Amino acid sequence: MKLVKVCLLALSLSVFLVGCGNSESKKYDEKIDLVVEDTSKSLTRVYEKERDLKREECNFVVYDNKHYVYMEYPAKKDSKKLSRQLLKIDADNEVSMIAISYMDGLDSDYEEYNVE
Repeated sequence: MKLVKVCLLALSLSVFLVGCGNSESKKYDEKIDLVVEDTSKSLTRVYEKERDLKREECNFVVYDNKHYVYMEYPAKKDSKKLSRQLLKIDADNEVSMIAISYMDGLDSDYEEYNVE
């Protein structure tokens, strides 16, 4: 009986910790998904070949309350070289690329690293 209680306690604790860990990233999911989709479309136009960029292939730093997202991503599928860009997201969720040097004056809100 004691073993069952310990197992239930461990299970409850692990469920609680997993639930709390994801809550911060969920605040930024919409903006990150938006820049991934926009970048994927841009790469498809540039290379004239479908590029289905995935979030798991990229690194992100979100700045200024979700108004700017710095992104590192492989331009070509399975490439080890990462391209970099800073994207501005306006109130209408329009995405535009701006100079990377602009992020020097910004404070980061969230970081997500999926690749090296």
